[in-house]
Amino acid sequence: MKTLILSFVAVLSAFPLYATPAEDAAAQEKELMLLRAKKRVEQLAAQDKLANEAAKKAAAEERKLAGAIVARITVVQVLDGGILANSTAKRVAQVKEVVEVDGKGLDSHKKFKQVRDVPVLTDADYRLKEIFFLRCDTKGLTDGAEIVRRFWETGTHRYPSVNGSMRTVRAFSTTYVPPEP
Repeated sequence: MKTLILSFVAVLSAFPLYATPAEDAAAQEKELMLLRAKKRVEQLAAQDKLANEAAKKAAAEERKLAGAIVARITVVQVLDGGILANSTAKRVAQVKEVVEVDGKGLDSHKKFKQVRDVPVLTDADYRLKEIFFLRCDTKGLTDGAEIVRRFWETGTHRYPSVNGSMRTVRAFSTTYVPPEP
């Protein structure tokens, strides 16, 4: 008889007792709150991820513009893969700027001051006094043409001069090439 009672208790404990309607509503409300909280956490995580990606992209763009030269170029000679040119150019300089940014996560109600470098076109001319080579698309370019371009320094370029000797000049490119670490 004792084993029969124990097995009956075991069977009863395997089945939950019925809850009152108020307890059911409270449990459902608690489950709904947990689902909402989980969804909000996922939304905040996605927003943080997007913000981080945007910040990385903006930082890469600022680094790219930091060494840029914006110039009015006079084409001296059109070559394969680029042009020989001379120019008066303005260089993009980095200026420190203090900006107010919104906090993230638990600090989203706060404002923070952040110092960052901002690329600014300088007023002083940066003279490219000697002839230089610019890797660019040469479609439609002719000797003597004046064009405006943004370009970055890439090193040197060698080409044969009119008298047959090899000349080395500074080289630039209209395509940004990140510096090697």
